[in-house]
Amino acid sequence: MFLRAVNAWYRRKARAQGYSGARCGSGTFVQRFGSSKNLNPHFHVLFLDGVYVPAADGGASVFVAAGP
Repeated sequence: MFLRAVNAWYRRKARAQGYSGARCGSGTFVQRFGSSKNLNPHFHVLFLDGVYVPAADGGASVFVAAGP
């Protein structure tokens, strides 16, 4: 749900800037242990701060940074 919510936020920002067909990028890493080797499963997520949009000429997608 978290990834879906953040992706939707980035796509809405891109639509507000006039871009359609935006695609987001992220990577998730599951960490099972805390610093004292106790069981503490949690996630680390890295998101691109923007979206990829299809190029107008049909070429490679173009990265558009998110605004402030």
